[in-house]
Amino acid sequence: MQDARSAEARLRRSVQVHLTRARGQRAIADARLVYPVEALALAALRQGRAYRCLALLTMADALSADRPRRVPAWWMHVLADARSSAHALLGQDEAERISAAVQGFTFPRVVSYIIEGVDELARTESCGLTQRQLEIAVLVTKGFSTSEISGFLGITKSTISSHIRQMYYKLGIRSRTELAAWVASCQPGLYTNPPGSAYETYGRTHPGRSAA
Repeated sequence: MQDARSAEARLRRSVQVHLTRARGQRAIADARLVYPVEALALAALRQGRAYRCLALLTMADALSADRPRRVPAWWMHVLADARSSAHALLGQDEAERISAAVQGFTFPRVVSYIIEGVDELARTESCGLTQRQLEIAVLVTKGFSTSEISGFLGITKSTISSHIRQMYYKLGIRSRTELAAWVASCQPGLYTNPPGSAYETYGRTHPGRSAA
């Protein structure tokens, strides 16, 4: 996790340097800038920041729309997987909200969002739960075990257990069943599971899932 954060910080600095040197809006359309933005999206997903990941991917699409570029097939595959995972974590409705919001960004706001690294698009109606806890809550609701959540998000099982205990305390609940009911009733956009999502793919490749 620390490696992902360090990589993100370096990428943000490189984008800032590029913008400073280029000066002007043409810099934002430069194909050389698109790759760092896409890499920032991957770093955000690695940290469990699905909102920022999807926003950055949407921005990268806009930046390269008028500038055809040769993109390696393996890189397109990586980006497609990241987009699918972000959609799965957010739900279709929330993903569409993020994409629509980003498309309405002014140029200065795009630059600010890329450089500052703030999840300003994340919803706040979360009863005090952090973005990471919301993501864990959705995975719990979908029947993922602690071990599977650990593998999916790249954090330790003890950290996940700690987050779950904190969610129980914040929400005044005592079980995964109650947590699932809260997600379904209070965060329906997060629960939506679009066909072909990363969750379904994971389920097909891990048929022995349990809710342990």
